[in-house]
Formats: sequence, structure tokens, C-alpha cells
Amino acid sequence: MKIDKIEVYNVNIPLNKSFGGGTYNVEKRSSIITKIFTNDGIVSEVFAGDDRYRGELILKAIKEVLAPDLIGKDPRKIDNIWELLFKNHVKNIASENRLILRSTMMRALACIDFALWDIYGKFENKSVLDLLGKKQEKLKVSTIGGYYLDGKGDKEISEEMKMYQELGYKACKFKIGKLEPKEDFKRVLAAKKSINEDFDLMIDVNCGYSLNQAIEFCEMIEDLNIRWLEEPCNWWDDIHFMSKLKKKTKVKIAAGQSEIDHFGVRRMIEKEAIDVCNLDSFHSGGITEWKRAAKICREKNIEMAHHEEASIARHLLGSEENGTFVEIFADPNRDPFHEEVWLNKPKIKDGYIDAPSDSGLGIKLNWEMIKKFS
Repeated sequence: MKIDKIEVYNVNIPLNKSFGGGTYNVEKRSSIITKIFTNDGIVSEVFAGDDRYRGELILKAIKEVLAPDLIGKDPRKIDNIWELLFKNHVKNIASENRLILRSTMMRALACIDFALWDIYGKFENKSVLDLLGKKQEKLKVSTIGGYYLDGKGDKEISEEMKMYQELGYKACKFKIGKLEPKEDFKRVLAAKKSINEDFDLMIDVNCGYSLNQAIEFCEMIEDLNIRWLEEPCNWWDDIHFMSKLKKKTKVKIAAGQSEIDHFGVRRMIEKEAIDVCNLDSFHSGGITEWKRAAKICREKNIEMAHHEEASIARHLLGSEENGTFVEIFADPNRDPFHEEVWLNKPKIKDGYIDAPSDSGLGIKLNWEMIKKFS
């Protein structure tokens, strides 16, 4: 089997309202679609990466930089291709913008890696989860909420949490970090008072707090039974800050979304900075690199999470005994891609989705929508 052709699409769907986290606003849903064609008729159909800023750069990197190295290669030799692309186009990047270029190239590499795993699974007539080694038959689902919206107070937060429970969710990642800790604590308390005992609440600061603010906030939530606190400290020295924070609190600390490879995960573990690794496979070179990070975490008893992208995360988290929640946006306004483009998305029942069983990544897409918003 050989690779014949690569097609890539940058899709951006405008949202009908703005969703604000601790350090950002979301006004569109973005994704990269990657199709790799083989000479025996197997074609990948994958999407990933809610990158609202660099979509065109990633598209260009795939088409002009990575794709020429793929033509004629056997798509089943995933490790060999990954190492070739990394060596030729990522490893030795050196320029004034090398950090931007490295992270952009790792995202482009991830898109290729997802497509290769999809092809391999289709060739073997197995799900990617089965290829990786299934460890879980069903996966707990969390939604993402708590966004800062105009006019949103305790009453609206309470209604939001009740809605998630009525929809069948058993967990929520709640956004904070835009306000002072005391004000954010009031919002978290309103959410906590509105959920049942079997509903997990995670809190995501999106690097919005200083170390002192994070310590202050952890003192306030110490007895609230929060599942974990994610990216609690400012990005510019987050590993150092989180390492210090962990010595001051019993609250579990999660991070990893901002890392671009398993080496960054290793540094966090060596500094005893995390209890949960929330590595995004799109940010970090794909399934191949995510599994390298998972191996390190497994050896140190660190739980694995995944930032968004349920189409990929369900395979990865299902292959880890310590895999946690698959993230799905319950609010259809936040993720029209999930609602309208992913045609065979899994159904949520009693807070869980079944482990995937279709061959490859098992994704079927609405190509009319893709062409409309490419």
C-alpha cells in the first residue's frame, strides 16, 4: 500500500455568541480535515484541532512541507513516517519565531498522524482503540461550561449545571480565571450547590492566576471535593508555579494542554507539578506522541486526560487504564462541528459513551458543511 495524494481543509464555523474563558474568547469553531488517499482505495477521514488562529498556517505546512515527503510511502509504517517528518521539518527549526513554528509544525504533524492511524485501522479492520490496546469498554463524559457570558449570575450558573445533568452528563469542566479568586469562588460555589454527589466538577483556570492567587483559591475550595484544578498558574513559568502550588494544597493539579511533546510532560512530572496530564494530541504531534507521554504518566501513576476532540480522545483514553473524561460540549452553540459535521458521533447514556468499535477512527463527516465553511 502506498500514499497517492493528500487533501486538507481548514474549516471555520462562526458561533452565534461569544464564549469567554479566563484568558480568551471563542467566537468560531475551527478544525483541520485531513484526507490521505492510498493506491488500494483506503482513504482517511479525520478532523482535529480547534485552532482559531493558525489554521491557514497549518494547512500550508501540511500541503507544502509535509505532504511531499509522504507520496509513495507505506501509510502503515507510522513510527517511521513520524520520525522522518519530525527529523526533516521540526527537530532543527531555528529562527526568531522558532517556538511558533515548532508548535505549528507539531500540529501539522498531528493531522498527518491521525490520518495514518485511521488508514491503518481501516486496513486491519480494527478500531484505533483496538490497535492501541483497549483498556476500557465505556468512557465517562464531561462537558465544558461555566463560560463568562454577559448577564450570567448565580441563577444562570445553577440552571446551566442542572441542564447538564438533565442531558445525562456526569461531569463538567468549569471555567474561571478572569476574576479575582474570591469572585471566581462564588461562581464555583453556585455550580457546586447545583450538582448531585455523583457529578464531578473540574475547574479550569486557563493559566489565569498568579501563584499567590492560585494558593488563595485552593484554600477556598479545599473542602469542596473538586475533581481537579487545571492550568492554575500563569503560563510564563507554569511548571515552577504548579510545583510550588502542589506543596501547598491537596487539590489535584492538571496541566499539559500547553505542551507540544512528551518531553514537556516529562518535565512536569520531574518537577512534581501535576497529578493529571491533560495533553492535547493535536497540539503534540498526534496519537503516536500522545502515547509516549501516556507511558511516562502510567509509570508515575499520573492520570491521563485529553483536551477536547472526542473523535480522537475516545480512542486514546480508552487505551489507558488511568484515562479519565472524554470532553464533549453540551451546548450545541459552542460546538456546531460536533452537532452538524460529525455525523456518527457517539451517544451519551448515563454519563458514558461506549468505546469505539468501527474500523480506524470511525468518523463520518458532513462534506456539504465542510465545503461551505472551508
